Amino acid sequence: MRFSADNNLGASGQPVTLDGGTLSYVGNVSGGTTITRVMNVGHAGATLDVPNSGFSPTNGKLVINGNDRIVGSASITKTGPGWLTLYVPTATSRATGR
Repeated sequence: MRFSADNNLGASGQPVTLDGGTLSYVGNVSGGTTITRVMNVGHAGATLDVPNSGFSPTNGKLVINGNDRIVGSASITKTGPGWLTLYVPTATSRATGR
C-alpha cells in the first residue's frame, strides 16, 4: 500500500497491520512524515519501502515515533533509498533485531 501522509492510513490513532505486505511511503514533504500509530507485524513479516531519496529536505523521510509503535515478532525489511527513522523517546521500550 502506498501512502504520502499519515491520514492516508485511516482514522487517526488506528493501527496498521502488515502480514507479508509492503507499506510504501511515497511522500515528499519538507522534513519528511512522522507517524505515531501502532504497526502490527504479523507472522509473515512486513516491508517498509521509502522509494524517494532522503538526501533533500523535500524527499523521502519516514519517521515512526513513540514507544511500542512496532509490535509483533516477525521480521521487518526496509527497502528503497529514502530514510527510515525509528524514534523511541524513553528507555522503557526496546527494539531487538538482526
